[in-house]
Amino acid sequence: MLTSGDLAPNFVLPDQDAQNLVLYGRRVAGSPVALAFCAGGENAAPLRAALAHASKELDKAGIKLILVNRESSTANAVFAAKDNIDFPLVSDLDGRLTSAYGIAVAADLNVGIVAMPSPQPTIYLLNLNFKVICSLRFNHNAGNAATLGGQLALD
Repeated sequence: MLTSGDLAPNFVLPDQDAQNLVLYGRRVAGSPVALAFCAGGENAAPLRAALAHASKELDKAGIKLILVNRESSTANAVFAAKDNIDFPLVSDLDGRLTSAYGIAVAADLNVGIVAMPSPQPTIYLLNLNFKVICSLRFNHNAGNAATLGGQLALD
């Protein structure tokens, strides 16, 4: 896992509109970033819902929100429409970016014939220079979306 003060790895990956998003690029530069990671699919629905709700608080605080998952741009477009998401959903199909941020991907957790569950979603808060301020683990059983947005906006 990346720790406070680490430089976040740059990336160029497609969003839900099949447009490449560059972390160090124009769409993101000049703002702190909340960079959320999850496996994707319907299991990520609680995180997407919490982030969709928190996005208003983050936007007020000037924080850009990006969700990285292992879904295709097409699937992300469906989730964005379904969950009324207006922030980028980025496709990390092979899990390289997720691994670069020190988050194990489900494929890395297979032990023999037993598949381990996907890791808990992680959110990194990055400063204007793309250095890690903190990381948070998302637990849909703990707190609500407003709390998440407020906590990220305060950090």
